[in-house]
This record gives sequence, C-alpha cells and structure tokens, in this order.
Amino acid sequence: LPLVDAPSPPVKDRMLETTPRILQSLLGAHPRTSPQWRSTTKALLATMSEYASIARTDWRKLLRLFELFDSLTPSVAAPELHQTYVPLLLFHLAAGATAIKKACARLLARVLAATCAAENRVLLSQTVAKLLRLAHDDSCHARKGFVLAAGELARTFSVRFFTTYLAAPLGRCVSDAQETVRSAAQVEYDGLPDGCRTSLQTSTAATPRSAMNLSNATGVTAKPESPRSTVN
Repeated sequence: LPLVDAPSPPVKDRMLETTPRILQSLLGAHPRTSPQWRSTTKALLATMSEYASIARTDWRKLLRLFELFDSLTPSVAAPELHQTYVPLLLFHLAAGATAIKKACARLLARVLAATCAAENRVLLSQTVAKLLRLAHDDSCHARKGFVLAAGELARTFSVRFFTTYLAAPLGRCVSDAQETVRSAAQVEYDGLPDGCRTSLQTSTAATPRSAMNLSNATGVTAKPESPRSTVN
C-alpha cells in the first residue's frame, strides 16, 4: 500500500485510518494458525507502524491505534511480528504521553506473556533487556515508561520474575530525582501484588541479573503464574 506516497496529508491520514480496519476484517477469514493470517497480520502491523510514525503527535489517534493492536496479541509471539511490534511499543513507552505509556505497558505485558507461553526465551530475554535500559535512561519520560511497564509485568508474571529483574530498578525509581518518576513509581508500588511489594521493600540497589541470561534463569516460568485477576 503506497501510504507514504499519498497525495496530501488529509488523504494519507484517511488511508491510515481505514487501512488497518480493512486488513483487520480480512483476519477473520483465516484461521490464526494459517500462513494467510500471519501475512495479513504482518501487513497490518507494518501499516500501523506507518500510522504511528505519522500520528506521533496526536495521542488520541495513537491510543485508538494501540486499542486495535490489542486484538493482535495472540499473533505477535511469531518472531517476524514481534520484531515489528515490540520496538514500536518500547518507543512510545519511552516518549509518549501518559495515556499512551499506560496503553503500551499493558500491551507489552500481554505480548511478553504470549511470548513466554510460546516458550520463545530468546525473544523474551531480548525484550526484557531493552525494557531495562529505559530504567537507566537519562530521560525522565523513559524512566516513567519503565515504571508503568514494571507494574504491569508484576501483575502478569511471577513474583520471582519481578524480584530478579524489576525490583531493584523500580526501587531506584521510587527515589528518583524527578518528581514525575517518583510519583508514578509510588502509584505502581501501591498497586503491586503483595509478594512483589515485599520483594521491593527488601531489594537492594544492586544491579539485577542481566536480562540477557533470562533463558537460563529460574525466575521465569513457562507460563505467567499471576494473571491480572490473581494476586500472588
């Protein structure tokens, strides 16, 4: 689809509004395990990535975009889709408005849960490593994005996963120099499952184990142990 070469901004914007809906309607015509589903989903993700780059300054449009992304979560454990989708989430998690950060945090947790359930440990470790970099970023917006993602992951994965990878950097964010990061971290702390809150209270400021070793770590379960409706 020649989205970039559309003749004018209004036409381009209209194309980007309608194309995802058209492609999404095609998904219903194929089983999720079929090559057609995967190729159509890949085309949809590429179109949405283009939409996101153009609508970057309009957080309401982006929010609608990420709501549409939510329906694709079961498919993004496939490596080629994951590599298109996750960088987009991480980018807007670091740079987006608060509403966008929260949407991306929820979606990232769902994507990682699907990836973990598919036992794709390499993709899981790579994504966690990239997320941890946000915790050490010079930008307070990126650190706030990490805080929101850490809270979602704490409510999705096991307490051991949280303790091993997220407790120490989140603990540092609780005392961050920037008030916007501190306040976000306090809100997430208050909403943590009991086991994660205890872990955060007792964690030190030591650097957590490298997420690149995630595939060999006992802190990761084959499937998420703590769904959103369950408190560990």
